[in-house]
Parts: sequence; structure tokens; C-alpha cells
Amino acid sequence: MDSYNEALIELCSEEGLECYDLAANVPKATTAFYDDVHFNESGARVVAGAISDYLLQQPPFMVQTP
Repeated sequence: MDSYNEALIELCSEEGLECYDLAANVPKATTAFYDDVHFNESGARVVAGAISDYLLQQPPFMVQTP
């Protein structure tokens, strides 16, 4: 799975595509997964938080402070 993620991130970089490395932000443990690929409730919360934090730092969602 790590090789797949690395290849995908590299491809996004080469193509100039936005890519968020979710794998780097989700623990690889039963605290986040109930099997090898499916998130449990805790993992889903981690994913939702990580993605929303990322999106809120990007235009058009980024809040500019005066």
C-alpha cells in the first residue's frame, strides 16, 4: 500500500495535481481500521478531521484575517 501511495503522490506532482497524503495522517492500527482497508468509526473521524482541516486552509475556504 505504501508503494501505491508513493506512486500516486509522485504522479500528482508530475501532473501538477492537488493531492493530500491521507495515509500519512491516519494511524495504521486498529484504532482507525477494522480490517486492512476499511475505517472504523474512530478512523472515519480522523479522516474527516484531516480532510476538513486541509480544505479549510485552501481557497476558497481559507479565511483571510484582516
